Formats: sequence, structure tokens, C-alpha cells
Amino acid sequence: MRQLLFGLTFLAALNAPAWAQDFDAGQCARIEDVNVPYEVSAADQAITFSARGGDIVVTPQTVRANGRTHASAAVAGYHSNLRQFLNQASVTARAMNPLAPRSAGMSEAATDMCRAIITLAASAAVIEGEFDGYSSPVRIRLR
Repeated sequence: MRQLLFGLTFLAALNAPAWAQDFDAGQCARIEDVNVPYEVSAADQAITFSARGGDIVVTPQTVRANGRTHASAAVAGYHSNLRQFLNQASVTARAMNPLAPRSAGMSEAATDMCRAIITLAASAAVIEGEFDGYSSPVRIRLR
């Protein structure tokens, strides 16, 4: 997954399905850009983002980047939100595949992707605030 970009217009037009009553799909309009400029691999509990500048490894206990390691209570949630984002990106890509038959789940997949992005943005902001000099490998720009 070299880059992951989502169309703001498409996401903003979504309506939340009944199961997502606690999520305001209007938040999707806040998403300006999402970019993952890394090669991503997940094995066991570790999610590794690799680039020329070095690897970022996120586990439920730690974030390792730039030769430093960070551990806090917030890391487990960040790890979980990263994993959910990556899983949902895969589901959404399958649902949006132009060569696949259109399914009724396309709108649900897009809303779930939006939710994963918004949730990860909040979680990443916490870790970036705790871990001096850290920048999340999933670059989310919100309005």
C-alpha cells in the first residue's frame, strides 16, 4: 500500500447505516487527504511501516521510530485503530473495485472507512503529542 487517498466528495456524500448511529457521518466532510507513504506489513502483533528513512513499528505495547521507543497507556488504542484502519482499507478496496459486481455494502464500507480514518486521526494526535518528534505513518489531513 504505497499511497491511500480517498475522495472527499464521495465520503462526504455518505449516509450512516442504522448500526452506526453513534457515528456522525457528517464528520467525513472533515477528511481532506489520507496518505500512507510507506510499505506496510503486519505480522503477529507488530505493524511495520517501511520507507527509505527507516521503519516505524507499532505493537500493542510500544511505538518504535527514529531509533527511539515510546510506551504509554494510549499505545494499545493507537495500535488497535491502526489495525482497524488497515483492515477497513482492504474491505473498502474490495467493495469499491470497479471490476467487481456492485454490492449493497459499498456505502457501508465507505462509512466504515471514514469512521476508521476519523478514529485513527484522534488516536494518532494523542501519540504524536506524547512521543516528541513522532509523525504517524498514516498521514491524515482534516479540515
